[in-house]
Amino acid sequence: MGHTASRIEQAMTRPAIRYRVVGLLAALAFLIAAWLESRFSTRSQMDWLVFSAVCGGFVGVAAVSWLPGVTARRLESLWFGVLLLGIVWQTLHNYQQNLSFEVALQNFIYMTAAAATLRKRTQLQAFLALSLTNVCLVSLTLPDPEVSGGFFASQMVAFAGFLYFVMGSNLTARNAQLTTEARLRRNEASLQRAQRVARMGGWEYLPDGRVRWTAPLWELLEAPPRESLAMEEVLGFIDAKDHARLGGAIGELLSGAAKEFELETGVTTSAGRHLDVRVIGQRGSGGSNEVFGTIQD
Repeated sequence: MGHTASRIEQAMTRPAIRYRVVGLLAALAFLIAAWLESRFSTRSQMDWLVFSAVCGGFVGVAAVSWLPGVTARRLESLWFGVLLLGIVWQTLHNYQQNLSFEVALQNFIYMTAAAATLRKRTQLQAFLALSLTNVCLVSLTLPDPEVSGGFFASQMVAFAGFLYFVMGSNLTARNAQLTTEARLRRNEASLQRAQRVARMGGWEYLPDGRVRWTAPLWELLEAPPRESLAMEEVLGFIDAKDHARLGGAIGELLSGAAKEFELETGVTTSAGRHLDVRVIGQRGSGGSNEVFGTIQD
């Protein structure tokens, strides 16, 4: 169950999938809400027209997400445009329904759900500002709304401030995370370029007993890249006479008996070439159980 949830969360980080799912769910939620409300109230033709445009916009964004080469920026812009159209619909609907309790509740729900989907602080600011303008103008200009206009407007202002604080904090944290991840990817790319020039690569002993290699190490040993290898497969590249020595050195790192090792041995690449290499291994600092190192020609 946890693995499935993790895979879903990972998939939702991809803009195309995120807007595809959110667009279809938003359209479905709007249709269900309209059906339920139609049992208690009526709508004007203009209300239905704009409502249909909003639902069509949600479905349209989902459809665009299937287009090859569509960018995240394009999807974000389209989505923001549909949300702004939703504010126009809210204005018409609020007036027609005389700001009933059901409509007032819809304003809270729409503002919360829409704000949660925005990925840029400027879009969040614009959306909340326009939503508040819409709600305040409607609630304060209706002659005799079912919900007290002044009370409702003050509640929406407080609620919008809370939303901006929470969503804005999340956006700040997300942007910081994206910046850090981008920096790490650049550092990793620079490290791999340096490893290729130096004819070396990195390795890491995983908790499940398998070994992960960096891309330059796969290239050095002329083997097709894989996610990881069993220790027996790693030893298959190493000269047989050094199997016990290398296995013992790694075992000492894992047990904590040693902090690092360095040895010279030979390897045979997948292409059959023999290389003399230096194997370096070390244990993570601060009580860490991580074991990793490099192999250099």
